[in-house]
Amino acid sequence: MRINSMKTTRKKCGLNATLFSSLALAALIFSSSAFSQETTRNRQMNVMPDRVMDNGAELKVSLVLDKVHFDEEDHPPQVKVGAKPDICFSSKEEGFVSIWSHDALGRSSIRILPNEYIKVESDEKGYRVEAGSDYCYSKLPGKSYLQVGEPLGEAQIYFHFTADLDLQFSPEDMPTIGNKSTEEPAVEYDHDYASKVISYEVLK
Repeated sequence: MRINSMKTTRKKCGLNATLFSSLALAALIFSSSAFSQETTRNRQMNVMPDRVMDNGAELKVSLVLDKVHFDEEDHPPQVKVGAKPDICFSSKEEGFVSIWSHDALGRSSIRILPNEYIKVESDEKGYRVEAGSDYCYSKLPGKSYLQVGEPLGEAQIYFHFTADLDLQFSPEDMPTIGNKSTEEPAVEYDHDYASKVISYEVLK
């Protein structure tokens, strides 16, 4: 899944392509600023896919396709390359949310929210949410939309909630569910947090 904004043409790695000034979350396409930001993430943080905070606070999340909402308990929906889904979330507690995309090849997580197109009040580590309020990406301030891209296979969206902004992931961190890395072991994320994961299958 990727975030699209203004259309532009760019040449990278010897390949000519018409692409969007965007964060590429499933395809190998990056804006220069997004690429430099995300390549600094080299410390894997092991997280749980469905966690409730110590005070009982939890996230409610969904992937929206053609006005149909799919949550983490549903069978992974099939989504075609080029589709423009929405993602929605809410919390009963005030705090901060970050959202991450993990593609079918098991590559490192890349942050969907916050991003350079969605305005945030302070630090870009997390997006502030009010208790009991519903949020959908398509309704957030900023001009961008989500679009599904390759590779094909089962991909995931990871939602991470903390009560304090400082507890969100640092610029060098990337959440890893179940430590799928074959290189270096992930560091255990030892702060209080709530999380959800939604899976979906990318098809041609």
